[in-house]
Amino acid sequence: MTMLAVAEASQVQLGDEPTLATVVGALWEELQAGRPVACPICHGELFPVYGQHALPMRGRCLDCGTALS
Repeated sequence: MTMLAVAEASQVQLGDEPTLATVVGALWEELQAGRPVACPICHGELFPVYGQHALPMRGRCLDCGTALS
């Protein structure tokens, strides 16, 4: 396989799909506001998890256990 063929094969057209950074950023903003969000893995509820401070330090899905920190 030539380098040109590899370059062409690796260019995926995403169109209007959000990037991973955009999705995670939006989830994190909602968690920081203290609101549960839809889990990006199982679509269950991802709840904010608090530590010693007023703001959440991570999110945890009660259905699949996914953590966002």
